[in-house]
Amino acid sequence: MTPPKPSARPKYASPQERSAEFAAHQEKLKEEAAARRQAAADEPAAKRKPRPTGSRG
Repeated sequence: MTPPKPSARPKYASPQERSAEFAAHQEKLKEEAAARRQAAADEPAAKRKPRPTGSRG
């Protein structure tokens, strides 16, 4: 009977690679947030329902 082969370890990203991935993801989030802000600015403000005043009678 042959001994089992050692399993190959997954290659982990280097700190430099992780930093680049993080920066790219942050940039994507920033662009999405800017697009949401622009869309909100383009649309007229939605009418909000008045909040209850808290006085209970």
